[in-house]
Formats: sequence, C-alpha cells, structure tokens
Amino acid sequence: MRGKIKEAAEMLNLRGHWVGQENGVTERKYLHLAGDVEGHLGKDGRLYLLDTARVFPPQTPSAKIRNGHLYRLLRPELVKANPIPLSGDAFTRWGGKENTATCNDEVRECSTRLRKEVVPTFTAYLHQQQQQHHCNTTTTHHDNCSRTHGTMTTGLIPPRDISDGPQLITAMHAKGINTRFLGAIYRSLFLLHAEQQLKRVASGSSNNERESEAKSSSRGVQVVDVTIGDMFYLQLVLTEMVARVVKIEVRRLLREKARQLTHNAALQSSQQQHAQQQQQGTTEAIYAGVLAGYLNNLFTTTNSSEANEVWCSLPEKLNAKYKIDVVVALQVTVDSASGNILDSAPQLPIQLRGAVSLPQLRERLQTMLGVELAEQGDKAIDIQRLEPTLKSMRFVAMYEGVALLRKGDTLLTPIVTSLQRASTWPPAAPTQTPTSTPTPFTATLPQPSTSTLTEAAEHYTQAILRFSECFASMPGRPHPLMNWGYALMKLGQVHLLLSRSHSTTTTQPTSRQQIAHM
Repeated sequence: MRGKIKEAAEMLNLRGHWVGQENGVTERKYLHLAGDVEGHLGKDGRLYLLDTARVFPPQTPSAKIRNGHLYRLLRPELVKANPIPLSGDAFTRWGGKENTATCNDEVRECSTRLRKEVVPTFTAYLHQQQQQHHCNTTTTHHDNCSRTHGTMTTGLIPPRDISDGPQLITAMHAKGINTRFLGAIYRSLFLLHAEQQLKRVASGSSNNERESEAKSSSRGVQVVDVTIGDMFYLQLVLTEMVARVVKIEVRRLLREKARQLTHNAALQSSQQQHAQQQQQGTTEAIYAGVLAGYLNNLFTTTNSSEANEVWCSLPEKLNAKYKIDVVVALQVTVDSASGNILDSAPQLPIQLRGAVSLPQLRERLQTMLGVELAEQGDKAIDIQRLEPTLKSMRFVAMYEGVALLRKGDTLLTPIVTSLQRASTWPPAAPTQTPTSTPTPFTATLPQPSTSTLTEAAEHYTQAILRFSECFASMPGRPHPLMNWGYALMKLGQVHLLLSRSHSTTTTQPTSRQQIAHM
C-alpha cells in the first residue's frame, strides 16, 4: 500500500512529510497523504482508503473562519500545476516540527499565487472575451472597437466558450479556482466594466443610453450611472452566486420543516400521525410544497410582499457567503477636466431581481436541487419531480463510465468470440464479385443468452449516460467523447445480437458479414 500511495501522491503533486510528535508515545511515520487518511487491507484482499476529505492542502487559513483549514482546501488542478509538491497537513498539528514551517510556507505561497495571479488572470480573460464579443454583436457607430457596422442585439448573447453556469464553474475548476472566489471575480469584473464605461463617457464614444446620460454640473463634474448593462459575464457570475445562495436557503427551509415534522411526531400518537399524513400527504409532498412556495416567490412576476422579502434578503446572504458588497449599479462622480473619479456610491436599494438572468437561474436551480419545475395555468411553479442530488468531481463520471464499459465487455466479448470461432471462412478470397445481398451462412451457431445481452445493454446504456455527463462538463477533452462513441458502438453490437436472437425463431440465416463486423 505504501508504494501505491506514494505513486498516487506523486501524480497529484503531494509532498511526503513526517507525521507525529517525538513524545515517546506514538511512532512517527513518513506519509505522503494527510495524517488522518486511513489505509486498510480488506478481508477480500483489496486495499481501501478512508477519510480522504483532506487529501489536498488547505488555503492559507483566516482567523475569521473557524477551522477553515479543515475544509477550505486548494483544488487538485492548482496543486498539480504548482512548481513544487505541497503537503496535505500544512497548517495542522499532524506535521512534525522539523517540516511544519516549510510546508506552511509552500502552501502559503501557492495560496497567494491563486489570489494574486490565477484569479486575476481568469477575470481578465473573461473581460477580454466579453469585450471582443461586445464588439462583434453591437452597433459601432461611435465605438472604437471596430470600424464596421455590427448587428444590434436586444438580449445578452453568450460567447461560445463559456455560455452557462456549469461551463463557468468547469472553466474555473480547470484553472484551479474554487467557487468561493466567485465574489472576487464578480467584483473585479464590475470594476473593469466600470472603468471601461467611464473611458467611453470621457471619450464621448459611448453607444449606451445609460452611459451617455452623464449629468454635468456648473462645477465641471459628471455623474455617471455604471450598470451591468449588456455585459453577459457579469450577469452570468451574479446569477451563479444567487443560485448557490438560494440553494443554501432552500436546504435550510427543508431542514426546518424536517425538524418541525420530527418534533410534531414525537408529541403525537400513531393515530394522530396517520390522520395528519392523510391530510398533508406524503413527506415528499410536504417538502415539495415548501420548495414550491419559496420558488414561486422567487420567480413570480408580481410585486408581492413575499417576493420582495425573498429578493431583499439575498444581498445580505451574498455578502455573507462571498465576502463582498454586491453592486449591480454604481453612481460615479467624475471630474470633467481631468477624468479623475471624485466619488462613487452603489445605487440603493439593490435591484437584484432585474440584474440576474431568471431563465438561467431557474435552469441552474433545477440541477442543483434535483427538481423538475413545471408551470401551471396561472404560471405558478409546481414541482413535477423531486430527486436526491449527488455531488462528485467531474472525473468520477468518466471512471464510472469506464467501469460500466468493462462490465459490458466482460459479458459481450465471450459471446462475440464464440460466434466468430463457430463460423467457417474460406482460406482464399472469393473468385466472384460480391453482390449487395449477403450470402446466407447456415452453420449452426451458439445461441447467446438474451438475459446476458440485456444486462450488457444496460451497462453500455449507463456508460453512455456517464460519458455524456462528463463530456458536458469537459467539452474540450477528447476522452469522454471517444469513450462515448465506443459505448455506442458496443451497444449497437448488443442490439444486433438481440435482433439475431429474436429472428432465430423464424430461422433467419446469419450472414458472414454480420459475424465479421461484431
């Protein structure tokens, strides 16, 4: 096991280190994973790893976050790309005294690089892509982006590479950026966008009605309203943050309902519980009602007090989770002569509902919460289906698909091999020109088990679903697509054999070509 763990740690760029103290009580060990990761030899002879939550090192801890070093970890992509290996026991008491300072300094340097280089570079990339996309999709009479006329757009058309929440998160993860940096990305994007708008106003080249409505005073001062406007990535990042905050709030409401049901059940007799269940429906229906009530207030188009309460509570929750003051509109006072910013203040109250993309928010919440939403006749939202959600790294779907492929191949390969061995092929090439109709091959062939083929088909079908899921999260990687195609091919072979098996009842002959292509 030690050799396998060392090999895996080298692949993940994890640093070997001493664990334990020289106190004469416990024996010090040189480990390549965190000190609380357990390795076991099972009774089946296999090796198992448990408690792998802290495999990767923590981000530099903050005194304001209790025990943050146990769960605010660096992403594997960042660790793997780091110039030197990092210890999973940095900033903990597991490491020995002789290498604690070194391990901590190495992880601190990586955390600093993440904040000061990786995140800003990714933000600049989004801003650059947005600017290029903006130049290609808007009219440019007074815009310096292009000298040719573009196409006026009335909505926010996404760039091709990152067009929705899942693709945004996948792109962040590929660079080693955790989702907790969404707030920092949004703030930097907004500041870059504000700077761009102010430059347009100063140069008189703005084609945005809100930008051009800068108010001048007799003192040579301009007041500019900076808004999200038509910046797709700003709206996308904000919508993703809102979706994650809403997910947390929904789960809190469901936990409260669960505690309420448990408390009521403890105070009621079995007959009273049965009567209440008959009145309120199943537990799933009760939870679906709680979820539908909240989502209807979130997505309603009416200006109800319940809806306003939901939306007015979100900015504070966004600030608490992402450590930023969410700004969707900013009033900037600029000196007309020098162009210097004299003052800036967010426009209150925050109009969050008008700044996010409600269709994207709805689609994202369906995935996050495991629900399928349906609109009723009055456009109210109803929960059509409620399912548990599973969260895993995107590579898990790939490995699950590969395992399912192997199970399918284990069942299918012996069948195809036996069919090929049972067929007799002439040693010489045919002397006559082959016709379009295959020559019937009437040799007695072994009949494959229908149940075995059906089981193989199920494995291949599940593998196809895993690879499609993996490809959706990693559209730029070839392996999910290649495995997806292979699984489709093997599923086609199974269907061909199943159709042949069904046709044997009518003595349908099997052609040599059919056997050869299996």
